[in-house]
Amino acid sequence: MGIWDYISSTIDSIKRNAPDPTSVKDFRRNSYDSIKRNAPDPTSVKGLYWSSYDSIKRNAPDLTSVKGFCRSSYDNSRAAVIIIHDAVKVNAVDKLSPYLPDGETRSEIATNLVIVAAREGAKSIPGGSMVYKVVSQSYSRSSNKISKEHTEELKELKDKVKKLEKESSDSKKSVEELKDKVKKLEKEPGD
Repeated sequence: MGIWDYISSTIDSIKRNAPDPTSVKDFRRNSYDSIKRNAPDPTSVKGLYWSSYDSIKRNAPDLTSVKGFCRSSYDNSRAAVIIIHDAVKVNAVDKLSPYLPDGETRSEIATNLVIVAAREGAKSIPGGSMVYKVVSQSYSRSSNKISKEHTEELKELKDKVKKLEKESSDSKKSVEELKDKVKKLEKEPGD
Protein backbone atom coordinates (compact mmCIF):
# COMPACT_ATOMS: atom_id res chain seq x y z
CA MET A 1 0.00 0.00 0.00
CA GLY A 2 1.61 3.25 -1.12
CA ILE A 3 1.64 6.50 0.75
CA TRP A 4 -1.01 8.05 -1.53
CA ASP A 5 -3.33 5.09 -0.99
CA TYR A 6 -2.85 5.49 2.75
CA ILE A 7 -3.57 9.22 2.61
CA SER A 8 -6.70 8.77 0.47
CA SER A 9 -7.99 6.04 2.82
CA THR A 10 -7.35 8.39 5.75
CA ILE A 11 -9.35 11.14 4.04
CA ASP A 12 -12.21 8.72 3.38
CA SER A 13 -12.14 7.62 7.04
CA ILE A 14 -12.28 11.24 8.20
CA LYS A 15 -15.24 11.97 5.93
CA ARG A 16 -17.10 8.91 7.24
CA ASN A 17 -16.47 9.79 10.90
CA ALA A 18 -17.15 13.53 10.65
CA PRO A 19 -19.89 14.74 13.01
CA ASP A 20 -23.03 16.41 11.74
CA PRO A 21 -22.56 20.21 12.03
CA THR A 22 -26.31 20.86 12.34
CA SER A 23 -26.30 19.67 15.97
CA VAL A 24 -23.77 22.37 16.88
CA LYS A 25 -25.81 25.05 15.08
CA ASP A 26 -29.00 23.87 16.81
CA PHE A 27 -27.19 23.89 20.15
CA ARG A 28 -26.19 27.53 19.75
CA ARG A 29 -29.68 28.56 18.61
CA ASN A 30 -31.44 26.55 21.37
CA SER A 31 -29.12 27.91 24.06
CA TYR A 32 -29.80 31.48 23.05
CA ASP A 33 -33.58 30.92 22.88
CA SER A 34 -33.59 29.11 26.22
CA ILE A 35 -31.61 31.87 27.91
CA LYS A 36 -33.91 34.48 26.44
CA ARG A 37 -37.08 32.63 27.56
CA ASN A 38 -35.88 31.66 31.01
CA ALA A 39 -34.13 34.89 31.87
CA PRO A 40 -34.73 35.80 35.51
CA ASP A 41 -35.03 39.25 36.87
CA PRO A 42 -32.21 41.31 35.30
CA THR A 43 -31.15 42.53 38.71
CA SER A 44 -30.30 39.02 39.78
CA VAL A 45 -26.95 38.27 38.15
CA LYS A 46 -26.58 35.08 40.13
CA GLY A 47 -29.90 33.76 38.86
CA LEU A 48 -28.95 34.65 35.29
CA TYR A 49 -25.67 32.81 35.67
CA TRP A 50 -27.23 29.63 37.03
CA SER A 51 -30.09 29.60 34.54
CA SER A 52 -27.61 30.00 31.70
CA TYR A 53 -25.48 27.23 33.10
CA ASP A 54 -28.43 24.90 33.49
CA SER A 55 -29.81 25.60 30.03
CA ILE A 56 -26.43 25.07 28.41
CA LYS A 57 -25.98 21.85 30.30
CA ARG A 58 -29.50 20.69 29.29
CA ASN A 59 -29.08 21.60 25.63
CA ALA A 60 -25.47 20.48 25.16
CA PRO A 61 -25.10 18.08 22.25
CA ASP A 62 -23.54 14.67 22.58
CA LEU A 63 -19.87 15.22 21.68
CA THR A 64 -18.78 11.60 21.54
CA SER A 65 -18.80 11.68 17.74
CA VAL A 66 -16.54 14.77 17.76
CA LYS A 67 -14.24 13.11 20.24
CA GLY A 68 -14.16 9.97 18.09
CA PHE A 69 -13.44 12.07 15.00
CA CYS A 70 -10.54 13.85 16.66
CA ARG A 71 -9.11 10.59 18.04
CA SER A 72 -9.31 8.78 14.68
CA SER A 73 -7.86 11.81 12.89
CA TYR A 74 -4.95 11.89 15.34
CA ASP A 75 -4.37 8.14 15.06
CA ASN A 76 -4.42 8.22 11.26
CA SER A 77 -2.10 11.22 11.13
CA ARG A 78 0.31 9.59 13.57
CA ALA A 79 0.35 6.39 11.52
CA ALA A 80 1.07 8.36 8.33
CA VAL A 81 3.92 10.21 10.02
CA ILE A 82 5.43 6.95 11.27
CA ILE A 83 5.29 5.44 7.78
CA ILE A 84 6.87 8.51 6.22
CA HIS A 85 9.54 8.60 8.94
CA ASP A 86 10.43 4.95 8.33
CA ALA A 87 10.58 5.47 4.58
CA VAL A 88 12.68 8.62 4.69
CA LYS A 89 14.85 8.41 7.79
CA VAL A 90 15.58 4.72 8.20
CA ASN A 91 15.59 3.30 4.69
CA ALA A 92 16.72 6.31 2.67
CA VAL A 93 19.96 6.91 4.58
CA ASP A 94 21.31 3.49 3.67
CA LYS A 95 20.34 3.87 0.04
CA LEU A 96 21.55 7.45 -0.33
CA SER A 97 24.87 7.22 1.52
CA PRO A 98 26.92 6.58 -1.68
CA TYR A 99 25.44 9.72 -3.21
CA LEU A 100 26.04 12.05 -0.27
CA PRO A 101 28.80 14.64 -0.73
CA ASP A 102 32.20 14.28 0.89
CA GLY A 103 33.33 16.37 3.85
CA GLU A 104 34.85 19.18 1.79
CA THR A 105 31.69 19.64 -0.28
CA ARG A 106 29.53 19.60 2.86
CA SER A 107 31.81 22.27 4.33
CA GLU A 108 31.33 24.44 1.23
CA ILE A 109 27.56 23.94 1.41
CA ALA A 110 27.53 24.90 5.10
CA THR A 111 29.65 27.99 4.40
CA ASN A 112 27.34 29.11 1.62
CA LEU A 113 24.33 28.46 3.84
CA VAL A 114 25.78 30.63 6.61
CA ILE A 115 26.57 33.42 4.14
CA VAL A 116 23.04 33.43 2.73
CA ALA A 117 21.49 33.23 6.21
CA ALA A 118 23.61 36.17 7.40
CA ARG A 119 22.68 38.23 4.34
CA GLU A 120 18.96 37.54 4.71
CA GLY A 121 19.05 38.03 8.48
CA ALA A 122 20.82 41.38 8.07
CA LYS A 123 17.98 42.58 5.84
CA SER A 124 15.53 42.35 8.73
CA ILE A 125 17.57 44.82 10.82
CA PRO A 126 17.46 48.51 9.88
CA GLY A 127 20.81 49.31 8.27
CA GLY A 128 21.82 45.65 8.47
CA SER A 129 22.29 45.22 4.73
CA MET A 130 24.88 48.04 4.68
CA VAL A 131 26.74 46.49 7.61
CA TYR A 132 26.67 43.14 5.84
CA LYS A 133 28.14 44.66 2.67
CA VAL A 134 30.98 46.33 4.59
CA VAL A 135 31.81 43.19 6.54
CA SER A 136 31.64 40.91 3.50
CA GLN A 137 33.88 43.22 1.45
CA SER A 138 36.47 43.48 4.21
CA TYR A 139 36.37 39.72 4.70
CA SER A 140 36.86 39.05 0.98
CA ARG A 141 39.85 41.46 0.89
CA SER A 142 41.49 39.84 3.88
CA SER A 143 40.85 36.37 2.51
CA ASN A 144 42.48 37.39 -0.81
CA LYS A 145 45.62 38.53 1.07
CA ILE A 146 45.64 35.31 3.01
CA SER A 147 45.11 33.24 -0.10
CA LYS A 148 48.08 34.94 -1.86
CA GLU A 149 50.32 34.14 1.11
CA HIS A 150 49.04 30.58 1.19
CA THR A 151 49.57 30.21 -2.55
CA GLU A 152 53.26 31.12 -2.18
CA GLU A 153 53.69 28.76 0.76
CA LEU A 154 51.89 26.00 -1.12
CA LYS A 155 54.19 26.43 -4.11
CA GLU A 156 57.25 26.18 -1.87
CA LEU A 157 55.89 23.05 -0.23
CA LYS A 158 55.15 21.44 -3.60
CA ASP A 159 58.74 22.10 -4.69
CA LYS A 160 60.05 20.51 -1.50
CA VAL A 161 57.80 17.48 -1.99
CA LYS A 162 59.08 17.05 -5.57
CA LYS A 163 62.69 17.18 -4.35
CA LEU A 164 61.96 14.65 -1.60
CA GLU A 165 60.19 12.32 -4.05
CA LYS A 166 63.18 12.49 -6.39
CA GLU A 167 65.61 11.76 -3.54
CA SER A 168 63.38 8.92 -2.41
CA SER A 169 63.28 7.35 -5.88
CA ASP A 170 67.08 7.75 -6.19
CA SER A 171 67.63 6.06 -2.85
CA LYS A 172 65.24 3.23 -3.82
CA LYS A 173 67.27 2.68 -6.99
CA SER A 174 70.54 2.56 -5.05
CA VAL A 175 69.03 0.10 -2.55
CA GLU A 176 67.90 -2.14 -5.43
CA GLU A 177 71.41 -1.98 -6.97
CA LEU A 178 72.96 -2.95 -3.64
CA LYS A 179 70.54 -5.88 -3.27
CA ASP A 180 71.48 -7.08 -6.76
CA LYS A 181 75.21 -6.88 -5.91
CA VAL A 182 74.63 -8.80 -2.68
CA LYS A 183 72.79 -11.57 -4.58
CA LYS A 184 75.60 -11.81 -7.13
CA LEU A 185 78.20 -12.09 -4.37
CA GLU A 186 76.17 -14.79 -2.62
CA LYS A 187 75.91 -16.83 -5.86
CA GLU A 188 79.65 -16.78 -6.57
CA PRO A 189 81.47 -19.71 -5.11
CA GLY A 190 83.48 -18.15 -2.39
CA ASP A 191 86.62 -18.79 -0.65
